[in-house]
Amino acid sequence: MANYPSDPIPHLPPGIEYHPPGPLRTKRSYVVVGGELPLICDDWAIATLAPEAAAHEFNASIALIEHFLEGRGWGVKSSSRCGQGAALIQFHSATERDAAIDYSPHFLGDTVLRILPQNRGMNHRNAVFTHECWLMILNFPLECWDIETIMRVVAPFGRFVVWNKDSSNKARILVKIRPYNIDTLPLSLVIMQNNNDLGNGDSWTCPVTILTRKLLGVQGADEDPIPPGDLSPHPMPMGFDDVWAGGHGHGGLGAQGAYDAGNQQQQHDMPAPGADESQPIVLEDMHDINPATPPLQDNRTHNIPANSPDPVTTLQNLLEPLLTMLEILSQDWEAQPLLELNTTHVAAPSEIIPFPDAESAKVVQKNKRKKKEPVEVGPVRRSTRIAKNLGGYKDMESANAAGFIPVSEGTGAESEQSEDFLITNLAPRFEAVAHDADAPPPPHLPIETVRAIGTGLCKMPREAVSDEALLLDNE
Repeated sequence: MANYPSDPIPHLPPGIEYHPPGPLRTKRSYVVVGGELPLICDDWAIATLAPEAAAHEFNASIALIEHFLEGRGWGVKSSSRCGQGAALIQFHSATERDAAIDYSPHFLGDTVLRILPQNRGMNHRNAVFTHECWLMILNFPLECWDIETIMRVVAPFGRFVVWNKDSSNKARILVKIRPYNIDTLPLSLVIMQNNNDLGNGDSWTCPVTILTRKLLGVQGADEDPIPPGDLSPHPMPMGFDDVWAGGHGHGGLGAQGAYDAGNQQQQHDMPAPGADESQPIVLEDMHDINPATPPLQDNRTHNIPANSPDPVTTLQNLLEPLLTMLEILSQDWEAQPLLELNTTHVAAPSEIIPFPDAESAKVVQKNKRKKKEPVEVGPVRRSTRIAKNLGGYKDMESANAAGFIPVSEGTGAESEQSEDFLITNLAPRFEAVAHDADAPPPPHLPIETVRAIGTGLCKMPREAVSDEALLLDNE
């Protein structure tokens, strides 16, 4: 906890009066927030001035701090009043805030400006959680069997860790928490709910029992040194008779004794420098390396009773009746004549259908889209890119229907005929089809609409669609 002066009057909303605390108010209460904090405020910082400015000089202090920070190249995004300093400053980025903190303090004439992180003010202290325990809360209301509600219930005592959702017993809940002080956990917990604006509500009293407790902060063993030379940090164990339990395997050497013995065996098995590597390596027994280590024995035979029969004899006794039966069946099979094949129920062979050859076989293409014929092939033509071939038409049928007859190859007049046909034949033909002498004149199109289409959709310059250009009579 932290004890420091605090003046709430400058932070009161307009029209609100300050009421001093009464003698029955609790001096301190604890709330433990579980998990990670929901917001990230890495761009906020606390700015303090020494000597401290008065509360009514807040605007002048803010102007002085912002002018100095922006002069150093650190942009200020926003500012606010602060109960632990002159102001709360929000920088444009977290890097600018950290730079202002690293170069703090800053000297503004006779005034000293300090920049602190927003969560490291004078109200910050270190908190130590010593235990982790399981709580059993009896007669917990069934309406509150929700993880969010349970987290709020245990928040005044410690951090919520886990809830054992055992629905077989509705008389209690099991919650694992990390309390701030395990000795201050209550014996009884009162859960209250306010029902309406008149102040009416309900309360449920629940006994609290501590089931288990575990001390936090227990550290593991120190790190083992790296084995010297070519020795492996994980050698093969030389025995499996409770080696790591520390006593029975390797003559009571335990885990460390097995580790040292394994490294000795590994070093002993390595060939000497210059030795003939073609010769097989003979692994010696562990007893030859370490006389204190007894030879390995298989202790699994002590569970076999002394008067148990021989497994081989038992297997022969079981197989003897089966072998006798197989011998009798084989003799009966040799004595009986072969059965005649009854051909009355044998179906006659069906006629063999020869596989069709490649010429008679027809390849059927599935899911092939049927080609749609155009309604009128006469006026259907494509582009001038293929005008030299068929006058711009897709195929010979469309060209003939339109009256275009290409000349034979080699005459040199095909391209000339195609161009003449496109220019002199197609345009008058389509114009004659679309034009009707008896039709009424087309509706009037305003100049503003034409200008909007030209400048917007067609991207034409404004002078090309001006009033003079649009009303110009080219004839």
